[in-house]
Amino acid sequence: KKLQKLVKEYPEIYESVVEVTLIAQHFRSAEIGYQVTAELFKHGVLIAGTLNSAITSRIEPPIVITYEEIDRGLKALEKSLKIVAKNLKKLK
Repeated sequence: KKLQKLVKEYPEIYESVVEVTLIAQHFRSAEIGYQVTAELFKHGVLIAGTLNSAITSRIEPPIVITYEEIDRGLKALEKSLKIVAKNLKKLK
């Protein structure tokens, strides 16, 4: 629910998010995906693009992940999205 809330809050960034055993984030462009990935790295979250494009990235949490770790990851994602959204506004 928290992740879907962030998708709605940042429509200029997200195309969609798919949640299965992994989470696939579909961004509006590869450049946006790259920026979100770079910001997440700065916050200690390991994330990867799919194939050879950053337009879709995947988060593959371990099966033993705790709710505390999920919340930490979501907070890092929210911080990253705020930074990327702010950068996008500067470009307009």
